[in-house]
Amino acid sequence: MSHPSIFISAVSTELHTARQFVAATVHSLGFEPVWQEAIPNAPDEFRQMLQDKIDACEGLVQIAGKAYGIGITDVDSKFGPVSYTQLEFLYAHSQNKKTWLIIVGDECQRNLPVAQLDLPSDPDYPDPLGYQAGRRQLQQDYLTRLKAEHPLCHIANNDTELQNALLELRDELEEFRDIAEREQKLRFALIFAIFCSLIVLGIGFL
Repeated sequence: MSHPSIFISAVSTELHTARQFVAATVHSLGFEPVWQEAIPNAPDEFRQMLQDKIDACEGLVQIAGKAYGIGITDVDSKFGPVSYTQLEFLYAHSQNKKTWLIIVGDECQRNLPVAQLDLPSDPDYPDPLGYQAGRRQLQQDYLTRLKAEHPLCHIANNDTELQNALLELRDELEEFRDIAEREQKLRFALIFAIFCSLIVLGIGFL
């Protein structure tokens, strides 16, 4: 029987290291951590692939910081103008997946300084700071919305608080793992029972 999977969502340029910590915690508890590192050039196909990955997981953990990440070029019909990372959490929640949210503050370790996040990829972009400010505002609006809709989210203002949040997350995941494993065993037993019934019916028609 395969291990239940947990999707780990974060903007890689900002929180790659933090995501690795969360993935290690998830793995140590018997889950299979899953995430998406790179965005391919086919956005429509990628969006569906991303949703398929999340559908196959039991739940999702998102580590959200200052970075907006890579925005979806067209406005999503369900969630509006969002980044791929924002879409991961919003889609999982809309599918009634178990979700956990960790919001990291200014003093947490980042893979890039905040000043270097969300700048345009085009070096000749006429107003890079304006572009960055726009993305920052979109991310801040997203965080404000999440805090209002998910008051039990974990807030980590520094690395020590992030470690404490992971300890709390560990306790929650342990409880969730037991539930997920019981449900997985029930699904397996049901499939096996249906398979056996089909065999018996097949013999009866011989």
